[in-house]
Amino acid sequence: MSDEKESTGDRVGPYLLGERLELMGSGVGRLYLAHHVHTGARTVLLFPEKHLEELLQGSWEVSLSGGREEAPVKMKVERSARPVPADALRLILQAIVRVEDKERLYQHLLAKPVERRERWGSRSGWVRAALVALTVVAVGLGVWLFYRSMP
Repeated sequence: MSDEKESTGDRVGPYLLGERLELMGSGVGRLYLAHHVHTGARTVLLFPEKHLEELLQGSWEVSLSGGREEAPVKMKVERSARPVPADALRLILQAIVRVEDKERLYQHLLAKPVERRERWGSRSGWVRAALVALTVVAVGLGVWLFYRSMP
């Protein structure tokens, strides 16, 4: 994890941070609403306090699933080199329980995915504009060279 303070609009790996949720009490860390910049998937990111980081060692992935057709809700370990630390699960559950505005958290997670950004010119369109301008210059130069070489 990092000692840096994260804020809305920062990018952490493939995630774009949104609003920071206030937690009741202290000692857990900082919880942010976020989304995956490529898929738009809505996410919650927890940046644990420094003294809790050792609980999260190793690489692991856990999913939660269910649905209308399936009665049970499942929590499943998708990927893990070794057993998922039980304290890691307790940590994220404790952070969610401590969220003051739980309705805001639920709205975020249950809303449609964020619309994906386009690959080119995703920020302000300047990349797309530069590519168009370069293409126009290249075509113009080609036409000029063609007519110049004619007798």
